[in-house]
Amino acid sequence: MIKKEKERFIPTWVLRGLTLCCLALFILYFSHLFLFVIYPAEPVTFRDGFSGKVEKMDSYKGYTYVLLKDRSEYIKIDYSTNHNYQPNSLELFLKVQDSIYKKNCADVLYIKRKEKTYEFLIGDHWYNSKERSAEFIKYWHERRSIILKSDYCE
Repeated sequence: MIKKEKERFIPTWVLRGLTLCCLALFILYFSHLFLFVIYPAEPVTFRDGFSGKVEKMDSYKGYTYVLLKDRSEYIKIDYSTNHNYQPNSLELFLKVQDSIYKKNCADVLYIKRKEKTYEFLIGDHWYNSKERSAEFIKYWHERRSIILKSDYCE
């Protein structure tokens, strides 16, 4: 006589629980995307200058979003690195309570932390890099969006 296997089924409460868990994980994973819908970001331009103490910051898709204590809008800073520092990317290097400033008609961002000043070229991936040739680095310095979109400055 052949034994008939019992049919196995998944109870509906297990399916509902899995669905709710997946939905909760989805919401948690993508919740950071909605931060900048609520807080619009002002992109950094060549002409504009700013300074202040970092109150909040976040990063998304290579941009660093910074809220200064005296501002109501976030500042959107293009991906920047300086290979003389560890970590070398701006988004990992910058901390809350750092003072940052950028002069008018300049592409350098200065960070002051504990009486020491650090600098990053905005939008530059190869600043102080020893991995590429000088010609390659010069070419990419000139191709940065902050330089290409810059207006005439005096």
